[in-house]
Amino acid sequence: AATALELNLVGPLLEALEEVTVALAGIGPGYDGNWGRTVTLRKGETLDLRRPGPGARSYLALPGGFALERFMDSASPDLKGRIGRPLAAGDVLRQEASTQPRRLARTWSPAPLEPREGPVRLRILPGPQANAEALASLTTATFRVGQADRMGLRLEGASVPGGEVTSEGVPLGAVQVPPGGAPMLLLADRGTIGGYAKPAVLHPADLSRAGQLKEGDRVRFVLAKNAPAYCTVAL
Repeated sequence: AATALELNLVGPLLEALEEVTVALAGIGPGYDGNWGRTVTLRKGETLDLRRPGPGARSYLALPGGFALERFMDSASPDLKGRIGRPLAAGDVLRQEASTQPRRLARTWSPAPLEPREGPVRLRILPGPQANAEALASLTTATFRVGQADRMGLRLEGASVPGGEVTSEGVPLGAVQVPPGGAPMLLLADRGTIGGYAKPAVLHPADLSRAGQLKEGDRVRFVLAKNAPAYCTVAL
């Protein structure tokens, strides 16, 4: 698969070292009202993606992908596992093998966050430890995103019944509740096993929306009416 860049909260200022066409998608850094767009840069022109968007992430790609070193056939860094590193000012990015290689220089610059107005509605399905009390707590309160990264979202608000369980596999989008009652919505870089109750799981169609949430955003959970059979739990 071709490699692309994920831009989190703050985007880069890019300078084209040769003419190149890039594609930008997402509602994070550089978002201008269009979810996806392409830009052709001549040598010496810049692409300023430092402006934040309403979401957390955008994705930048170019034909053939970026030429990056791979570890276990992956070009993605694992910062918590100390595999690879984030890009830094002055790094040069090259296009994957082509007849005319293209290069981009990249620098970072901080930018303020924009508040999101109104709670984001996310659909949930009954999870492995679903019960009526926990689902009622999740669907009758508004939560605030206290912390957010690729592992998941820590939510602040009403206390939700939870606790410890025997360690088991953790599905993508699980709403996990430790003994303290503060739910966590687990995303792409979550741990693969966990020992806390999971009364709900995010509807697969809403995973991309959850991935765009950032600290300070508000969330309302709604129980999906048509849950897949494998998620149905007798309450």
